[in-house]
Amino acid sequence: MTRYDIAEVRLRPELSESAMSAHAIAMVRFEQEWTPLGDSGVAVMPTGGLHALARRKRWEWATDEITDGLAARAEDVAAVEAEPVPAYVLGHDVGPDRTDRPQAVVVGDVVRGADDGRLWWNGTVPVGCGGAPVFVGVPLGDQRFKLVCLGVVLPAVDARHPVAAFDGIRSALRELPDPSSSTTPDTPASASGRWWRRAR
Repeated sequence: MTRYDIAEVRLRPELSESAMSAHAIAMVRFEQEWTPLGDSGVAVMPTGGLHALARRKRWEWATDEITDGLAARAEDVAAVEAEPVPAYVLGHDVGPDRTDRPQAVVVGDVVRGADDGRLWWNGTVPVGCGGAPVFVGVPLGDQRFKLVCLGVVLPAVDARHPVAAFDGIRSALRELPDPSSSTTPDTPASASGRWWRRAR
């Protein structure tokens, strides 16, 4: 979903209290702004350019982050085996027939493929839920459990949706250069602002 030369960022009118000077923003070199996280199927992009644009336009935007404490640990991911584990995807249904973006909670389960060892979401997800977080409950005993974000659901492969788990995402993030290090002339302009954060 990141492999486009130019992308358009558009704000829905109901998100603004005043008339917008521009209804859409064109992002050139869109594909080059993304950094793949190994072979996880996930990529990250600096958001500094979008925050700078917001400051110029006198608005702001925020993200709902999956904190390190909520993200599944390696042992949580390893606990998912061939037996289906109840799970749900939290995203937005943005089908072509919709003018709004209702939040969607999709109930299903996650299994580990016997042939490839990958995690797979059993069932379908609404259009627009690619990259949405997948949550599972990890048993703690005595009828207690903790809720963790297992990872993110990826676009379908052969009609099935793989799940990129946080053990692989964490490992790939550790391999990236430290964002607090000095930039070079080749660093994209948008990288000078807010970037991804990792636990120290």
